[in-house]
Amino acid sequence: MSTLRRSVLLVAFALATVLGLNVSPAQAAFDDRAALPTATIGTVTVAAPTNIKVSSSCTTYDLDVTVSWKSSTTPGISGYTITAYTSTGQVLETFTTSPSTTSYSVSAPRTYAAYGIRVSITSQTSYGWTKESAKSGAITC
Repeated sequence: MSTLRRSVLLVAFALATVLGLNVSPAQAAFDDRAALPTATIGTVTVAAPTNIKVSSSCTTYDLDVTVSWKSSTTPGISGYTITAYTSTGQVLETFTTSPSTTSYSVSAPRTYAAYGIRVSITSQTSYGWTKESAKSGAITC
């Protein structure tokens, strides 16, 4: 840019300032509201198996136990976990079954009858939620 051009530009700016020529700033309007779609959040309650029955019999060396239950009514059940607890609440054994299973039999040493074993059944779902039933009465010979 030549000196002459610079001078002309400087004179033009000075003249615009003296004559009160002003440039208004850009204007924009904003709305603080936005329309959003309505969302509905639902919950699912997982039902534990019901009507749990435990039958047992003993031989000289074995404790034979059969546990049966009524299936959970919750959609998406992927299986059941049977948990055997000692009288102190420690987990003794766990067994996993398919969703169509409603009974399970197992043999254990007869000495297990002295542990006051109680059993619960837990519903497992395909989406990771679970629900444990109440514990059964103590298994005896």
